[in-house]
Amino acid sequence: MKNDYILKGNIPKAILKLSAPLIFGLILQTGYNIIDTIFVGKLGIEALAAISVTFPIVFFMIALASGIGLGTTSIISRNIGAKKLEEAKITGFTSLILFMIITLIFSLFGVLFGKHIFTFMGIGEDILPLVLDYSKWIFGGSFFMFFGFVIESILRAEGNMKTPMYAMIASTLLNIILDPLLIFGLGPFPRLEIEGAAIATIIARAIGTIGIAIYFFKGNNILNLKLEWLGCKWKNVKEILYEGIPASFVRILMSTGQFFLTKIIASMGTVALAAFGIGFMRIDSFIFMPAFGVGMAIVTLVGQNVGAKKYDRAKTSAIYGGALAAIIMVSIAFTIMIFKKQVIGWFTDDLEVARLCYNYISLVWPSFLFIGFSFVILNSFQGAGKPMIQLFLPITRFFIFIIPITYYFGVIKGFGISALWKSILAANISVGIVSIILFFIIGLKPKITT
Repeated sequence: MKNDYILKGNIPKAILKLSAPLIFGLILQTGYNIIDTIFVGKLGIEALAAISVTFPIVFFMIALASGIGLGTTSIISRNIGAKKLEEAKITGFTSLILFMIITLIFSLFGVLFGKHIFTFMGIGEDILPLVLDYSKWIFGGSFFMFFGFVIESILRAEGNMKTPMYAMIASTLLNIILDPLLIFGLGPFPRLEIEGAAIATIIARAIGTIGIAIYFFKGNNILNLKLEWLGCKWKNVKEILYEGIPASFVRILMSTGQFFLTKIIASMGTVALAAFGIGFMRIDSFIFMPAFGVGMAIVTLVGQNVGAKKYDRAKTSAIYGGALAAIIMVSIAFTIMIFKKQVIGWFTDDLEVARLCYNYISLVWPSFLFIGFSFVILNSFQGAGKPMIQLFLPITRFFIFIIPITYYFGVIKGFGISALWKSILAANISVGIVSIILFFIIGLKPKITT
């Protein structure tokens, strides 16, 4: 069988082989937001603040799609490990249909209620028109994001991590080309400013999704799925939702946390909001990419090994994966801290915004060692078919630490955005330590083995 290294052989090599394309692809995915931020930042601080407040909604879309996709990966990988290929095939097609329904609902909701959502977030009339100009295209083009996610989820369950990476490379390069053309109106292109950034992103994602769909339905994979066979069973829908909803809820809680956090920071003014968008939304997201990549690889690795009843190998894989993510993340954070003036300078030339961002990265960079290990360890429970345990991360990090501390000390006591920076430091360290304890207490072996 293809990718048999997942079930036997050197575990660190298997993790690197699976996670390297994912990390690279996710860094490129983050590149969408970073590139938009750099170019839009040239339009002024108001435009920069506008895409910053849109990010929680975009993250919500990604949360919903990637969560259910992660559940799909977990189920299919265990079926492959147990050599139940027909069951894996039905799960794959069921997830395709499910994603189409979710896409339709989300697009309609965003288009109809987008203004109400951003008004509730406390966005002022000075930047609300810019926010709506940007977000309407993101909502309208969500199909390409959702459909691409489900195909990538199936391929990753098989251990095919390179094809999604190639699709992301193509999308990112196209986005880099289109951004300045559509934002600034270079050559024959119209000057669309913040709308141009959104349109460029949607076109780039569409091209990547079409490319990966062509590859997928040609049958160049283990499950050999064909468009003419659309098997779907209610049993598989329930299974996908059982594993996917908690994974989505983890990400939705993170998005909800960012939503309320944005509302809190918005009350501190445009400068604080811009620093929040650069420091916490952009730089933090970039640093987290290795954890997301290794975490997804661990879902496949643990899933297939649990399906094959190789529980010790699954546990060892999770520990190695957590260590790898932690080392990469803290190394990236330290590098950004050393070159913080140059990095922040890519996003803004506003001295006060830059100063606040310097304070953030200088304070929190060591804590990524803890949160990186924690994130991957909790993802291993998804692969083992224990998705509810992941909820510990966003509930504790956002709703016990970051939001209460930021509101009390930042707003009530008047310390401003520095309270957010300190709350993130405390949250990362505390959640990391407790997650490791949970992992060794609960374990990955299912109560009823299959």
